[in-house]
Amino acid sequence: MSDQLERLTIHTVKVPARRGSINSGHLDHPLHKMSDGLNAAWTQQFDAVHKCMLVAETRNGLTAYGESLRGVSPDHVMALGERFIGRSIDSLGWRTLPMPRSRAHDAFELLVLDLLGKAWGVPVHQILGGAVREQ
Repeated sequence: MSDQLERLTIHTVKVPARRGSINSGHLDHPLHKMSDGLNAAWTQQFDAVHKCMLVAETRNGLTAYGESLRGVSPDHVMALGERFIGRSIDSLGWRTLPMPRSRAHDAFELLVLDLLGKAWGVPVHQILGGAVREQ
């Protein structure tokens, strides 16, 4: 019998921008496009927007991690995560997750890939078809 997902914890974090990386050279103006009423606008400093970090634990003691895009609601992530509790790891296809596509989808995709890699004893790049480069 395959291991089962037993617990999911969500942590919100704010990851600071670093000058000179990903458009953060001018940290004095908003860099994140968020909804402002009906219009999308550059409204927040990119590194002020939280991410959700997912921590999953299985019945047999595996721990795996996932990371959301910025600005995803922790309540939304937890509601989606409840679909995974009690499920067999082997029943979780990373390309056919039991959830609708949303901004939270990436976090669960990463989480499932990490779980599968650890359960099968292989690096994630092997599940995805092999390494792209040596270093």
